[in-house]
Amino acid sequence: MSNVRLCLHKLAKNPYYIEEIHLSIYSIEELCFYLCKNPELLREDIMDEDLSSFIETELGMEDLGKELREILEKRGSLTEFVGAILKGAFYLNDREWNKVQNMLGQSPHIEYRLRKKRKGDFLLESQKYTLAIEGYSSILQEAEESGDRQFYGDILHNMGVAYAKTFDFPKAKEKFRQAYEANGSLESLDHYLTVVRLISTKEEYEEFVRTKGVDKETANFIGEKYGKCLEDYEKSDVKRRIDRIREKKEKGNFTEYFEDMDELLEEWKEQYRKSMKKS
Repeated sequence: MSNVRLCLHKLAKNPYYIEEIHLSIYSIEELCFYLCKNPELLREDIMDEDLSSFIETELGMEDLGKELREILEKRGSLTEFVGAILKGAFYLNDREWNKVQNMLGQSPHIEYRLRKKRKGDFLLESQKYTLAIEGYSSILQEAEESGDRQFYGDILHNMGVAYAKTFDFPKAKEKFRQAYEANGSLESLDHYLTVVRLISTKEEYEEFVRTKGVDKETANFIGEKYGKCLEDYEKSDVKRRIDRIREKKEKGNFTEYFEDMDELLEEWKEQYRKSMKKS
């Protein structure tokens, strides 16, 4: 499926809320994206009268709403219900629908822990980091006890990513370390060392590398990546904006300085709040 979809239909004033992943749907395209993202994880509880009414009244797609209601009345299948939505929105071509249809058939066979992980993955991709962490945490012990070190390590790694996205670098560091110890993933090692470098001085990082026996090639790679991040920051709009604000302070324009700084901080706070929201 392509990465860009035009919203050609009406936007809802009152969204349809999918409680399981704390997602508000405002358009048929958003609904279709959700249905196609992980179709093998869909269950029959998505087939309800409320969704049919939402499509009919809020989105103004009366024919589709009626079709869905008829499927419910005759106790049609999940594949039939989802297919009607995707086809009614002209969201997929035949090849794409065949792929989704095959994945829908796998839904009843997905084991609980894998379903929970993929739900966490969706929340992580949707930038709902707190919910993702909660989802991963709920199956962490089960994953460890399963003996599947790859699966266990993958959950720890993704938890590390979520913690890093919420700026909780000490917890991110610990999760990446545990992930590497669980499955030996070089990606987890890379993330672990990157966080160590991020929260340490150059001298502390070099000492860490020496005492932990990190090979020189890996240590240099992380150092180069860190340097590239600093270089990108120096060229960024954020850096230029901060420099302009700092310049006002240096010139004694304290009123403008504090106003601009407050505005910037509020923007950052709002971004952080959105990443921490549970709904």
